[in-house]
Amino acid sequence: CDGPAELLLADSSRAHLRRVAVAVDHGGPGCGVETPWSCPAVRRSKTMTFERSSDLDSCPKLRDRPGGACSAMCVPVTVLGTPMGVLHTVGVEGELPSDAERAAVEAVAEQAGSRIGVLRAMAASELQATTDPLTGLLNRRSLEAELTLLRDRHAEFAVAFIDLDHFKELNDTYGHETGDRALRSFSRLLRRSVRDDDLICRYGGEEFVVVFPDSTTREAEPVVERVVATLAESVRSGD
Repeated sequence: CDGPAELLLADSSRAHLRRVAVAVDHGGPGCGVETPWSCPAVRRSKTMTFERSSDLDSCPKLRDRPGGACSAMCVPVTVLGTPMGVLHTVGVEGELPSDAERAAVEAVAEQAGSRIGVLRAMAASELQATTDPLTGLLNRRSLEAELTLLRDRHAEFAVAFIDLDHFKELNDTYGHETGDRALRSFSRLLRRSVRDDDLICRYGGEEFVVVFPDSTTREAEPVVERVVATLAESVRSGD
């Protein structure tokens, strides 16, 4: 399709559509659709064509655009069996794409969905390999890799080892499910208490490690004290 075109994809929450690519020579038509389910093509999971943007049954997002009246074709992009985006093209008002053009755009949408599915599967696999499945924190192997990078660039860093007291007693008394909830709760507390650039790892069992890049022990100490104080307050309040 020789005209403005753009690819919009849903974000990880599947609540918003974001423009991720536009036609190199013609730019994007600037679709104003914001959510997957407010796009007729995504909602119906089929290609939609609109001969005139001024028609009553045309997509409302085609009207009143700066470029004026137009025709349009919207092809859903399916990722791993779920409509997750749309390939949106526009043309001259009153002129719909030919069958060959429609087939070509649909083929591009299909290829894009397949490729995105592969990339997302790879990203999920990589995430599973680098994070602790219970808490979502870095695992021991990924922490060691991050430490290697810090050492390679001769960066200064501080390290705090954290061990939850009486955790075995908690597990033995209330069961592993309660223990798992406690670990997840402490992990969330750690994320809230440390800085954005700090590295948090579940080192094993109830042991955690926090690495403070580009920091001295003196600079890291207030952060560790904040973790201890926040944990104490959480225990007192029963959070």
